[in-house]
Amino acid sequence: MYYRIFVVYLLPTECNEALITIINIGMEKQLSIIFFATAAFLAGCGNRNPEFNNGDLLFEVGQGSRMADAIVDATARHEASGFSHVAILERIGNENFVIEATSKGGVRRITLDEYLHEAGHDDKGRPLVAVYRLRDGSPAAAAVERAKLHLGRPYDFAFLPDNDAYYCSELVYESYLDDNGEHIFTARPMTFKRRDGSYAPFWIELFDSLRMEIPEGVAGTNPEDMSKESAIEEIHRYF
Repeated sequence: MYYRIFVVYLLPTECNEALITIINIGMEKQLSIIFFATAAFLAGCGNRNPEFNNGDLLFEVGQGSRMADAIVDATARHEASGFSHVAILERIGNENFVIEATSKGGVRRITLDEYLHEAGHDDKGRPLVAVYRLRDGSPAAAAVERAKLHLGRPYDFAFLPDNDAYYCSELVYESYLDDNGEHIFTARPMTFKRRDGSYAPFWIELFDSLRMEIPEGVAGTNPEDMSKESAIEEIHRYF
C-alpha cells in the first residue's frame, strides 16, 4: 500500500487515476504485469514539459478576467484557439523564465513555474498554455535580449503604438525582428468589436476611464492572430 501511494504522488494529477487502475488490475495477476504496465504508462505520461528553446512563445487561453474575455470576444475567428495572452520564454542553462507584458505588473520577468501557476487551468488542473517556436530560430535569442530592455515599462492600456508602454503581443511584435531588422510578425488594423459589431462593456469602461476613443482600426497585434502566423509552429500544449 505504501508503494502505491508513493508512485502516484510523483505523477502529474491527470495521470493518477489511470495509474491506479493499472496497479489494481496488476494486483490480481502478477507483479511483473504491474512493473511492465506501469513502465509503459510512465513513458507516455511522465514527460509533461517540452524541451524548451530560448525565445519560444507561450500562448495562453483566456479565462477568468473581464479583459481576457473581451480580448477573446474581439479576436475570435473561425476555429479560434481562444488565446488572449502571449509571453516569451527565456532559457538560461536548465532554468526557464518568462518575460511578459501584463496588466498586473507591466513588463516583468518571472519563473516559468510562477507563470504556469498564474495561468488559467482546465478541469484536470492543466495550464491552458501552448508552446510555439520560430521555424527559423536564429533571431530568437536576440529577441529575448530585446524584450529584456523593456522590463519595468508599464502596460499599454491604450493599445497604441510608440508610447513606451506595451501590451502582451506588442512586446513580442517589437522584440522579434529578422536579421534585416524587419518585424517577424504582422501588424493589422485592430478591432475591439464582438462578432455582432458591438463593443464589450469592458472596452467602453476602459477607454472612458482613459478619456480617449476606442482605437478601432489602429495597427496592432493580438495573440490569436499571432499564433496563426507562418513564422511559428506549435510544439507542445499542456492541456
